[in-house]
Amino acid sequence: MVLLAGAGIPAPFAAANCPHMFGSQQRVADAGGAVAQGRTATDLQRSAGLRPGYSAPGKLWEAGVS
Repeated sequence: MVLLAGAGIPAPFAAANCPHMFGSQQRVADAGGAVAQGRTATDLQRSAGLRPGYSAPGKLWEAGVS
């Protein structure tokens, strides 16, 4: 089951400034506040891949994550 929690958010709130920059490391903390893991997304580009049996209503994008 997929829940799209942000689907009903008005555009001004969705477009608000985000403190995260694409290409910078994003950290995930555990319940105690210690950093549990960090991920960096890079090389955002339009995907050339097709999904068999699925017609995407928009553009499909992909990025590398390390």
